[in-house]
Amino acid sequence: MANHGHNQRAQFRRHSQQPIGTITRGTTGFNRLRKVDRWVFYHPELRRKLRPHAVAAPLAIDVGYGDSYTTTCEWAWWLRRINPHISVVGLEIDPSRVLPPRDGVRFERGGFELAGYRPH
Repeated sequence: MANHGHNQRAQFRRHSQQPIGTITRGTTGFNRLRKVDRWVFYHPELRRKLRPHAVAAPLAIDVGYGDSYTTTCEWAWWLRRINPHISVVGLEIDPSRVLPPRDGVRFERGGFELAGYRPH
């Protein structure tokens, strides 16, 4: 079983100017989250909530995309099959991993504070 003790070092201070979280190894790769992507795509309640006109400006946030953009872009591809107008943002706490926009996904520095975004 993986040791996730490093996550306990994260500082959760309210009103902090710093992203909340801890930099990890970032082990992501192609198709790593394919089962989750398919589950979201086929789940009837999620499909209903993501369909066009259900929400004025749908937003999906991937917190901690890691060392590679691939899983975030794959997730965006699946989500856009439900609603082509959904905005997808990848947040990463490590500033060296923040990428320019790619495949219609924005990448920004942030963590569990969601970089100022507010869910619906």
